[in-house]
Amino acid sequence: MIERYKVEEFIYSNLQKPKRRGQGYIARCPICGDSKKHPNMRRLNIDYYGKYDEWVYKCYNGDCPENSGN
Repeated sequence: MIERYKVEEFIYSNLQKPKRRGQGYIARCPICGDSKKHPNMRRLNIDYYGKYDEWVYKCYNGDCPENSGN
């Protein structure tokens, strides 16, 4: 398992406009760049799934070439 503080450190140092939301995080997607018209839009969700003991990301931008993974 990757410790939460390591994931948080990575998110805050490498992603644009990160924000904590519940047990996970949201940020601008580094793969697709999110919406160019709306600079405050955050479509990348990063959540921890305890059942599988893994962190999973999902981009909700329809144009993102790689929209989910772990």
